[in-house]
Amino acid sequence: MNKNTNFNPRQIYLDRVMEELKKEGIKGVNALKCHKQTGMMRTTAERYLRYLREEGKIIEVPIGKAKVFMHPKSVINEMEEIMKNE
Repeated sequence: MNKNTNFNPRQIYLDRVMEELKKEGIKGVNALKCHKQTGMMRTTAERYLRYLREEGKIIEVPIGKAKVFMHPKSVINEMEEIMKNE
C-alpha cells in the first residue's frame, strides 16, 4: 500500500464504534484522541481520562484489544479549561 494515502485503520474502528453508539441512541459523542496534534501531554491526557471515568462522563468502548474512550461533546470545553491550567 502506498504510504502517502490517508488510510487510518483506527479511524475506521472509531467510525464503527460511533455507528454502534448511534444504534444505542447515544448522540453527540466524540472519540477522545490523545496525541501530539492536540498538544496534550500523555500523562495529562491519562489523568484527564481517569477523572472523566470516575465522574461517569465517559464511556469505555473496547475494540479488539484496544479501548476507545468516548465522551459527550459538552466535556470538550471542560477539557480545554483543564489543559490551560496545567
